[in-house]
Amino acid sequence: MARGRDRTEGRGLSMGWDQPEDSSPGSPVTQVPAPSAPAPSGPAPSGPGQRGAATSSPSVRRRRLLIALGAAAALVLALLVGLPRLGEEADGPEEVAQRFLQSLVDGDLDAVRSHASTAEDSSSAALTAEVLGAATDRVRGFEILDVVRDAGTATVTASLDSGTAQREVTMSLTATSAGAFSPVRWEIVPVELPEVQLSLPMGTERIEVNGIPLDVDDLAVTGNPDAPRATLQLLPGTYEFSVPVESTWLQSSTGTITVPPLLGTWRKPFDLMGHEMNDAGTQEVESLVDAALQVCLESTAEVPGQCPRGLGDGVGGWTPGSPLELRLEPVGDFLWIFSGTLADAPGGASEGGIPFAVEGFAYLLGSGDLRVELGLDRGFAMGYCVDAETGDYTGFAFFDDDIDSREVDETDAESCG
Repeated sequence: MARGRDRTEGRGLSMGWDQPEDSSPGSPVTQVPAPSAPAPSGPAPSGPGQRGAATSSPSVRRRRLLIALGAAAALVLALLVGLPRLGEEADGPEEVAQRFLQSLVDGDLDAVRSHASTAEDSSSAALTAEVLGAATDRVRGFEILDVVRDAGTATVTASLDSGTAQREVTMSLTATSAGAFSPVRWEIVPVELPEVQLSLPMGTERIEVNGIPLDVDDLAVTGNPDAPRATLQLLPGTYEFSVPVESTWLQSSTGTITVPPLLGTWRKPFDLMGHEMNDAGTQEVESLVDAALQVCLESTAEVPGQCPRGLGDGVGGWTPGSPLELRLEPVGDFLWIFSGTLADAPGGASEGGIPFAVEGFAYLLGSGDLRVELGLDRGFAMGYCVDAETGDYTGFAFFDDDIDSREVDETDAESCG
């Protein structure tokens, strides 16, 4: 039996965190937030009773953050290094060609050689600052006329100006690259330089180009010993060639050649005479001819040797020692032809004298002495004199008889000095 009010069944007060998902509509429940608790230091437990994905620990999140930051830093560094190279304006074929042509104008031989092709039978010994500096008619300006690009190649056409001539030249270029981050670089295909092919006198040890001596051993000499040739690479310009000569009767023979303002295949043959008769040599030849004519006058033979016709036949009275005017023409190393017209009267042909022709050979012995032989139709033999120690050709030996029919004797050797 109950006392007082009827008691009903007691109901507990819900605190909120044990509230079931579905509450009875008739049973309102007051939600009270659960007190916060420190997060566990270990990994979150997982199991059938846990709902949702597990939360990462701070160390894992920190490690992932560092990896992300490192990747970003590497990307920034790559951009800092790569972007300037990608953005760099590489020189095009026109700029590369301009620099090379400017090196021609400036005489920058190092730059020229770096783009020049070479051949086994030619020499670059004359490509020196001294030789080029003494040349005239050099390239003094240029103009780019056309640039044609293709896949990885280009052709540049330009005009070269030497002040006295203009020529068009064509250069080929190719494009290369070291990698994706490297700019395209244009390179000139090796350019052929003009060449001069010199025919050298036998025994030549050195030549001079614009007064600068060059040893023949450095000139890539080809051909036979009796007809040597030397091919020299040269830049456009005018050059003087000579062979040094040490002789009482001779002087160096000089010759000039002009290389036009061009690039490419160009080989010009040039005969280089080693020497020519100087004034003292000419006077010596005239004295020797005068002495030979005196022998003709004194001869009693009907036709004394190769004496000029009309001399010593009793007509007139030509006086030995009269001035002679001879024309000398070189026909080879150490050999000349002389010719002239004389009169057998002291006053000469203008005073009624009977003129007659005199002609013959003049040659230089190995000893350095000059000799003459009258007559051009006379049969004789001549040979070159060679220095036994150096192998140099020093002159001629003249033989009155047929040398092929006998041995060379001491007399022959004496004529070579």
